[in-house]
Amino acid sequence: IITDYKSHQWWIANHKNEDAFIVANEVVKNELVDLGVPSNKIFPYGLPVNPNIDNLLKSKEDILKEIKERDYRDMNRAISPLKIADDAIYVDNSNQTLEETISYILSFIKI
Repeated sequence: IITDYKSHQWWIANHKNEDAFIVANEVVKNELVDLGVPSNKIFPYGLPVNPNIDNLLKSKEDILKEIKERDYRDMNRAISPLKIADDAIYVDNSNQTLEETISYILSFIKI
């Protein structure tokens, strides 16, 4: 069972020894075929999902709250607290496009 939406050659290196591949979708099936796996050994059944998934999902606000609580714990622990290294270049790209962020980071590279 390949539980990603992208195939990797490592997974199929010994595909001749495998009876079948269960994959997420037709895209992954086509990638495996392109990598030499016979299409009759590939079954795009989708990914297994907990039938109670709706009750397991969290709101964006709850996830953000958990991340902030985790970061606070990590930054304030007695042993090896999480902190920005003294020689780190801090990049806050909250208000930047991807291109602006890349340009900014590249400005630190000396060739």
